[in-house]
Amino acid sequence: MSLESKIETALGKIGEYYVQELKKQLSQDKKVASGDLLNSITSDAKGDALKITANKYLGAISDGKKATSKAPSTEMVSKVSRWMQYKKLPLKGYRGRFQRQTPSNYRRAAFAVARSINRSSWEGSSVIRNSFKAIEGNINSELVKAYKSEIKEIIDRIKNK
Repeated sequence: MSLESKIETALGKIGEYYVQELKKQLSQDKKVASGDLLNSITSDAKGDALKITANKYLGAISDGKKATSKAPSTEMVSKVSRWMQYKKLPLKGYRGRFQRQTPSNYRRAAFAVARSINRSSWEGSSVIRNSFKAIEGNINSELVKAYKSEIKEIIDRIKNK
């Protein structure tokens, strides 16, 4: 087994550790609504690179958000609407009466919620950084194991000559 394949295997294990820790941290911080974010977190090791992917809003959860006066994007409104429907939130009109739960009513309510989100700010949970710190020791040990086994193989080849 070559050093490159050993490093790729080690990076694959590191990616698995990181994905597990990230999911655990998100659950502990109670940042799970529908589970879409948890299901979107994956890792992929190719060669000497490790790629961790997740939904875009993981960054906002981790880093927080600054207030802005911009109107919410249609993508944000649709995601808020989907979340509201998933949570089965009751809709009320401007006079406090319950409204029918139609897609257009959810879109209107989601626009108001999204606009409110844009106007406010919040501090992030630093889940990305905390997860990395939690597995930092595993990163070192996995890479050291890969290099150790390669060095042992080189020494064995030298002894056998």
